[in-house]
Amino acid sequence: MDFVKLPIFGVATLLVFYIFWAAMHDIAHGESDPTFEYSALAIGFVVLILLYAGAEVSLGSRAKALWLAGTALLVLLFVVGAVNASLRAHPQYPSDPALGTGVLLAGIPLLVLFTARLLHTHAWRRP
Repeated sequence: MDFVKLPIFGVATLLVFYIFWAAMHDIAHGESDPTFEYSALAIGFVVLILLYAGAEVSLGSRAKALWLAGTALLVLLFVVGAVNASLRAHPQYPSDPALGTGVLLAGIPLLVLFTARLLHTHAWRRP
């Protein structure tokens, strides 16, 4: 049954990370009041945590390991981008360093959580 659930979790996770990217892109441009974008980031974070809880409960060990690995890679992509934005001497947008710091504060604990759960998953052990 994991062949049905895993793609659903994968697509939902990609949609959440697209919302993260779109909201951060709009905040960086600074064209309007970012209240909606910050709300989208907060709701996306809650949805990601609910996806994590759902994956822990409903996916088998191999499917869970695949989902955790893919999600950890997406978080790592965002964290690397945040480090790049924070360390840039001349940022492309004025809010890039602040957004980078926010992503680091949220992304590093998520990366640690997903990596720790991935390492404790029994899917990698041979019977």
